[in-house]
Amino acid sequence: MNKLKVGLTLLLMMSVLGSVVYLYVNSGQEEDMERVAIVQRGYNYGKGVITKMFHYKGHSVYVSYKINGVVYEYVGGWDDSKGLNTGDSISFKYAISDPSMIITEIENEYKQH
Repeated sequence: MNKLKVGLTLLLMMSVLGSVVYLYVNSGQEEDMERVAIVQRGYNYGKGVITKMFHYKGHSVYVSYKINGVVYEYVGGWDDSKGLNTGDSISFKYAISDPSMIITEIENEYKQH
């Protein structure tokens, strides 16, 4: 009977953990889709500088840029680095309604529209 309780407890814990991971990943994808939709509604082009770039574990990029005298820092992912690295200049689309929302040239969504 104890083995059954332990087994069910482990199964329950694994189910809860799996659900949390699923929700975390899913919420990140929803935020990305919302960001892309906001930018695509109305955008201008800009240039920034890559301040950090990671080519492993998630392909992260940090971009610093200035719009209308305000400095922004974007942290996101990338699909094709195009050979860019830290310190390089990078093009992006930014939402006219919210310049903190950008799509960089190294994201697949940049090519849309």
